[in-house]
Amino acid sequence: MQLIFSRIGFFFMLNFKHIFYITFLLSFSAIADSRRPAVYTDLNPQEKEQKAESEKNARDPKTKIELSRIGNEIITYIKAKSWKNVERKLSEILKIDKSSFEYDYFKGAYLYSINDYKSALLFLNQAIEKNPDHDPSYYLIGMTHGKFRNWEKAVYYLEIAIGKTYNPFYSHNLAIFYFLQKNYSAAKLTSAKTLELKNNYQDAKLLLLKSLIRLNQLDEAFNLCKIYSNDKFFSGDFLEIYSKVLYENKNDYPKIIELLLPLKNISFESKRILAYSLFKENRLEESSALYKQIFQSGVDLE
Repeated sequence: MQLIFSRIGFFFMLNFKHIFYITFLLSFSAIADSRRPAVYTDLNPQEKEQKAESEKNARDPKTKIELSRIGNEIITYIKAKSWKNVERKLSEILKIDKSSFEYDYFKGAYLYSINDYKSALLFLNQAIEKNPDHDPSYYLIGMTHGKFRNWEKAVYYLEIAIGKTYNPFYSHNLAIFYFLQKNYSAAKLTSAKTLELKNNYQDAKLLLLKSLIRLNQLDEAFNLCKIYSNDKFFSGDFLEIYSKVLYENKNDYPKIIELLLPLKNISFESKRILAYSLFKENRLEESSALYKQIFQSGVDLE
């Protein structure tokens, strides 16, 4: 499951498995502590019966423990893509509490996992109607709107989730949606906040650097690149970004060659930067070979 950033000006390719990979699984543990009784008005007899059952269960610690146990099992089965077991466990929740928000949430999470996003939204919206304080549901609603590339709604629901509990995974995905809206200032600020909560979050570091470059704040990007390199952050994506900053801001061609030459499968924009750096350092044969690759590819780097 991955989308690709449009390359506007250079190589901004971002693997969106970090966005749309089911990071909502990491937030499931909050369910047991976020339970809130539903509010009902004008109930018919069946709904009154369900309300009474739900209120009884809400006062029963054993029921809470059992729902938590089943929820943890559902998480495990979703990760393993064991859909029959997920459905079996969902049925167990219904037997315990027909009106529980947990059923709606886990059903929505299951449907999200099998790419049935429209149905997922129906159940997730039911979950927040029953428990307006359940931040994982808001988070997953936002992620689902992201699947439809509705960045405005994705931002809206993620902001609500973060307003209820500040989670670095929520924050990082919110920063990505800001970036996709071309709100680079908000992406920068939110990425920085993410790193305050989780200072080794490499994807957040990359997004912060990309936001700074979009804002043409190259000195700040350069200083961060030096800090991150001192922290032994040497992923291919980071080294390409670092090279871009050096190319745009410092003309440090030897350093660019040092960073890019050992890498395999770099973007064509990085190849162009490397080819030019090799040319400036009078390594003409290597430079010519790279330019030939670029020209033969037909890629438009303008």
